[in-house]
Amino acid sequence: MLCAPDMSGNFGINPIEAWREWLTDGHSLLSIIKFEIWYPGEIHESDRVPGVDNRSGLYGVRTRSQLPLSQRSTGAFPPPDEYADGVERVQSTRARTRSVSRSRSYVFGRVKFWGVVQEHQGGYRAQYGYPASISDYFLARAYGVENEPVVSRNVLGSEDA
Repeated sequence: MLCAPDMSGNFGINPIEAWREWLTDGHSLLSIIKFEIWYPGEIHESDRVPGVDNRSGLYGVRTRSQLPLSQRSTGAFPPPDEYADGVERVQSTRARTRSVSRSRSYVFGRVKFWGVVQEHQGGYRAQYGYPASISDYFLARAYGVENEPVVSRNVLGSEDA
């Protein structure tokens, strides 16, 4: 089992916590949009610094209920309108990844972002990131982070563990 990198001293700021989803083959995390591997024990860096004039950066949403894929794939509820900044790309990527490999599945969790972080309507775009929790027990151990419990929503909207 690896240890998560120490992010407390990076750039003199405290990391921002957000939620995101990844594809997985059971061994590693893969970015849904760009198909980049998030390696265990290594800080993931965006290919470009996020700015107000671009759409670059590592994406994350503020709340778990804003996750577009895992919540939809369980039939729980559709993504909210406020996550429109990228949902169309995520949905088209989801269809494309189904044809690429049927052995991949989706996992979700919390992620810590730092460096240059742009806040937008649905959440954040960051320069650097590393998972803080992962919904798959074995991947959480491999990345040295917490296992995020899977919670389903019943018809009334309350959460069941």
